[in-house]
Parts: sequence; C-alpha cells; structure tokens
Amino acid sequence: MPPRLNRILFVFEFPPSEAEWQLRDLAAGLQARRPGLAISYCTGFAARYSPGGLHPLRIVNGFWVHLRAIGQILLGRYDAVLVRSAPPLIQMTVALACRLRGLPYWIWLMDAHPEIEQVLCQGKPVIAWVLGALCRLNRRGLRRAQLVVVLDQAMRRRLVPSVGADRVIVCPTWGREGLAKIKVPEQIETGEGSALRLVYLGNFGLAHDLPLLCRLLEACAARRKVELVFIGTAARSIEPFKGFAAQHGIAVSLRPHVAFSELPAFLPAMKFDYGIVTLNERFLGLLSPSKFIGYLAGGLPVIYLGPADTNAALVCDELGAGLRIGAGSFDSALGRDAIERIFNRESRRQMTQRVPNALAHFDRYNGEYLAGEIAKCTGLAN
Repeated sequence: MPPRLNRILFVFEFPPSEAEWQLRDLAAGLQARRPGLAISYCTGFAARYSPGGLHPLRIVNGFWVHLRAIGQILLGRYDAVLVRSAPPLIQMTVALACRLRGLPYWIWLMDAHPEIEQVLCQGKPVIAWVLGALCRLNRRGLRRAQLVVVLDQAMRRRLVPSVGADRVIVCPTWGREGLAKIKVPEQIETGEGSALRLVYLGNFGLAHDLPLLCRLLEACAARRKVELVFIGTAARSIEPFKGFAAQHGIAVSLRPHVAFSELPAFLPAMKFDYGIVTLNERFLGLLSPSKFIGYLAGGLPVIYLGPADTNAALVCDELGAGLRIGAGSFDSALGRDAIERIFNRESRRQMTQRVPNALAHFDRYNGEYLAGEIAKCTGLAN
C-alpha cells in the first residue's frame, strides 16, 4: 500500500453496529493488512434502518449524510474515501467532493441509483431528461473511481464496459456470523393437508415483481391453502396486494423486522416451507436481491421469481437449494414443473439438504475477502 494511504473515510447511511456489521468487518480486514491504518466514518444520525425508502426519517437522514460527506471530505485529512451507495446518489456527491480534493475513491454499489429511477420514469419526458443527465454524471463518477464493488455477475456485466474488468469486484453481502457456523435446522414436515407457508423478508419495492408473485400464489392457491408472511416490510408496500390475496383466499400477515442472527431459530419455529425472492427483469444489473441468505440461514429452500445471473439464481440453478421461475416460464412446461416441485415432498427434501452447501458457497464472502480484493486493486500490502 502506498505510504501516504494511511487514513480512509467510510461513507454510509448508518453507523457500524450490531445491525450494520459489513463496514465494520471490512475495516477489520483492511486494518489486518495494514496495522495502524486509521478509518473514520461519515454516517447519518439515524442509528438503524427504517422500512421504506420514502420514510421521513430516511429522507432527512439521507440529506444529512450528503451534506456531512461534503464537509468531511473537503475539510478533513484523508487519503482515500470508500462510499457505500446508501442513501441514494451519495456516490455522486462523494465523487464530486473527492475530485475537488484530488482524492481516490472506492464505490460499493448496492443499488444503482439514479438508473433505477430512470427505469421507473420511462415515458415521462421531463423527468426522464433530468434522470438521463444524472445517469451520465453517475457513469462519469464510476469511471473515475479507483474500484467499484458490486453484488453479482449481472451488476458486474453492466459496469465492465465503462469501468473496466480489473476494477470491478464482485462480493455479495454477508451475514454477521460466518455462514458455515450456522446449524441448518432439520426439515419441517408439513403434511399434505396443511397450508403452504411462505415467508418474505424485508423491503418490497417497485423493483420487486408483484405480478409474478401474484401468478405464483394464484397457481399455488389452486392446489392448497396458502399463507404468506411479510417480515420487516413497510405496511404500505403490501397494500396493493391485499385485494388480490382476499380474492384468492390467501392469508397474508405482517410481522416486524427480525435480526439476521435470530433467523436460524425464528424461521424454523414459524414452520415456513419456502422463502420468496423476487426481481423484475427490468432491474437486472441495477440491484441484487439478497434475501436468500436469510432464508438459507433458517434452513429454508428458496423460490426465486426473476432472471438469471443474480446470486438468488445461482442458489437455485447451480446450487440446487431452491427453484427459479422466470417471467416467461409460467405458461411453459418448465413453469408447470416448478409448481409441481413446490408441492413434491421429495423435491423439497432434496432442496433443503442442499442448503448447507449453498451457505458454504457464500461463506467465503466477508470483510476479509473484500479487503483482499481491494488490496489487489489498490496496492494494499500486509
């Protein structure tokens, strides 16, 4: 590591804590490679996540992070800046401030804003023009970054042409504890006559495929009673879904957020059959659903409704710990076979048995791994 790179600033919406461990893990990994490396934080005043991107606290907290980042970068003494892309557009603010100071910066891209909004606002000329200009500025900032961290192969494929293959690192998000240490609970036998119990963890936004989820539930409800539990989801996000659920006799309930460390005990106790992951194809490469890790930690196989090249698709297509149904598959033999497998006890048993191997695959991704990949791009030495 160059001698002058002794102080790094981490910019993110929330401070390191028991609930936000990934920056903390990365800091430990970097400091293990360079003892004495000083790491400072630029975060908001909110200590924890509030469900819903438009929650008033999230909005005010986000504006504060933007303002604070400008002040700290321009007035502080740092040799490099790492920005994790929350709140939205913070990587653009950091890129501008770092350019004014002549500092190298690293972008950890969780969700691709403003490209996500650009997809959502297609057909609205004035807004589309503004977002197009923001996207061009964002691409310029990404090209000038010393490195960019993304979550899956689809995100990498989107960025490589403009950023360069040697500067894009793929590292999925990781759990607070090593995944290999998690004891996967034994499979829960629900019986042929019992309800199919499904769980959905976390945010359900516009990038998640509600029509595809409805098609899945309709097909399942035609065969057996279905219960769907949302956990840690904003209540307003599932309001449009309630009418459909009532029409098809699907029992829907909402429960508060459950910490990742509690999922290995909580999910089996709730006797769920599968965990649901969704992604609208229009957002492939712009974000990467990570809910699958929570389900695997609780011993659940995954039902993934979305395109290939995501980590959830890898869990289903390559690691066999779930099944994937794409948007165009429902009316095909592939889609009908997937529905059959959901209710087939032997198929579910096999998927559940593959959960530990899927966890082992993702266990190698952690703060130490990411620190090592950053070292390759920046010259960080032991």
